[in-house]
Amino acid sequence: MQYFRSFILGVLTIAVLHMFATCSEGDGGAGPNDDPPSNVDVTAINEGAQKVEEAFATADPQKVAEILTEEAKAFYAEELDGIQDRMAAFSKVIQTRTLKTYSEYYAEYSYTDNGSSYTLTLALQEDGAWKLMRF
Repeated sequence: MQYFRSFILGVLTIAVLHMFATCSEGDGGAGPNDDPPSNVDVTAINEGAQKVEEAFATADPQKVAEILTEEAKAFYAEELDGIQDRMAAFSKVIQTRTLKTYSEYYAEYSYTDNGSSYTLTLALQEDGAWKLMRF
C-alpha cells in the first residue's frame, strides 16, 4: 500500500511540474486579452474567421471547401454534401465566436451552441490566408 501511495504522489508531482513548465507566459501564443506578439496579424485572423462564416452562410459545399485547409478538405470532403442543410445555421452559431488563443500560424475560436462550447481552428497558409482546419 505504501508503494501505491508513493507512486500516486510521484505521478501527481510530475503532473503539476509539467503544468508549470508548459503553461508559461513566453510560449509565443496569446490569449484574447494579451498584447499580440508583433508577428501576429489579429485582423487577418478575424478576417479569415469572417470568410468562414460567410462561406457557411451560402450553404454551398464548394464555397465551404474553398475556406478549408488542404488537410481539412481531405478530412471533410465526403461530409460537406451531407451537412449542406445545416451550414446556414452553423454560420449563425459561429457568429458568437470568441478568439481564445492564437500564434503566428494557429488560431482557435470558441463558440456556444445549445449551451455547449465548441471550437473552430484556423491555420495560416503559405499564401497568407487563414483557413479553417477543424470545426
